[in-house]
Amino acid sequence: MSHTNSTANLGLPQFIGSDKPTWLGDVNGAFSAIDSYAGTNDAAVAAAASDATSAISQASAAVSTANNANTTAGNASTAANNAVGVANNAVAIAGTVDSKVGLLANLHTTDRTSIVNAINEVKDAEGDLTQLTTTDKTSLVAAVNEVAQGGGGGAQSVRYDSGYIQYSTDGGNTWINLINVSTPVQLLPVMTSNSSAVGTASTTVTGQSANAYQAIDGSGGFIQLGNQNDNVTFTFATPQYIQSMSCKYENNSANSGTFQMEYTTDGITWMSLGSVATTGGDTTVYTENKNVNYTVQAIRVVKTSAASNIKISEIEAFN
Repeated sequence: MSHTNSTANLGLPQFIGSDKPTWLGDVNGAFSAIDSYAGTNDAAVAAAASDATSAISQASAAVSTANNANTTAGNASTAANNAVGVANNAVAIAGTVDSKVGLLANLHTTDRTSIVNAINEVKDAEGDLTQLTTTDKTSLVAAVNEVAQGGGGGAQSVRYDSGYIQYSTDGGNTWINLINVSTPVQLLPVMTSNSSAVGTASTTVTGQSANAYQAIDGSGGFIQLGNQNDNVTFTFATPQYIQSMSCKYENNSANSGTFQMEYTTDGITWMSLGSVATTGGDTTVYTENKNVNYTVQAIRVVKTSAASNIKISEIEAFN
């Protein structure tokens, strides 16, 4: 008998005293089993080493990606902090500007919609500085200061009266016109047709399209607005700055009604200057005036009530 027992894992020969081992059978077989097992282990070790190398490479790439992400996050955080700083500065600047500008509602001008409009209103009201009777015509302040510091031998006073800034050198007995701040000029012409060099008249009143001009300035007629949204419009040949507009009206029907004067700066959107209520059967001719203070493309009078017949005449615009 070659060997009685064998090892548990590779089945290698385990002899007892009565066994008769052989080189070709027992020893060669044992060596072959050992060599085969060793070859299998080498392959497994090589595969494991390859897997480990790949895992290390992937881990390194993951670390690099994480580092890049951390850098990007840091940059984003810095940018966010910078943006917050800019926003805070903007808020601070806005607060400073707001405190310097103050509330538009506290302006003494008619137009309080913006500082630009208010300044333009003041500029338009100051008149032509070249017409000053002072030596210094560079500004109103300089002219008034010249008057306040000038000669004449008496105490000087300054006042506003009838559209003029006036001054007196004799204690108020005699007043001299200094600055004309209110010289409204009628812009609309007396018309004999719907067309003029200044602009054109039109109306939506049925059957009256050729006679729209009769309601403009002192052209000697009127247009009767009977239906809601009936209107008389004057469109300027070139946009014009107007301080105010007015019209005359009466109501010769049994019903009360309303109309309003409007203007457009773009030829599309109409801005109302407020509603005017009329009393039915009141044939007294009234005049309604409205402040505008804009450069406009067109003005109109439009009926806003469904009932009543309202006569509109002498539509006027002043610069």
